[in-house]
Amino acid sequence: MYKIRLLIVEDDTATLKLYSSIIRHAFPELLVHEATNPNAAIALFKQHHHEIILSDLKVPNRNDGIAIAREVCHERPDTIIFLITADSSTIDPGIKSNIMHLCVEGILGKPVDVRLMISVVTEAIATITLSANKDSHLQGGGD
Repeated sequence: MYKIRLLIVEDDTATLKLYSSIIRHAFPELLVHEATNPNAAIALFKQHHHEIILSDLKVPNRNDGIAIAREVCHERPDTIIFLITADSSTIDPGIKSNIMHLCVEGILGKPVDVRLMISVVTEAIATITLSANKDSHLQGGGD
């Protein structure tokens, strides 16, 4: 059976494990991968082509989560990305407008509200499932 793939990118390993645990518990049907830096995230994405990505906005070894979003969206524009940041209220409006034209669906503030995280992933899964069903129907898999 096909599993929707989700990638979590967070340089703090304790936070990464926490996010991963929350997602795995709430969505056991997902295939979840973890990366602690942009290079690992891009390598995992190229290997698995995740449909959903939760990424810290500020990660080391590259500019930040925007660089991940830019590369992922270039390769697969239907990917759903949520960026996570310590203070979403102080993000430069120019950065916000720059990332929203990518496949970034939204920005989650830290500390992450678990209910909000579960809600946005639930919505992303619904969008992906609806799109997959529509594609199946258009390709002759429906009535």
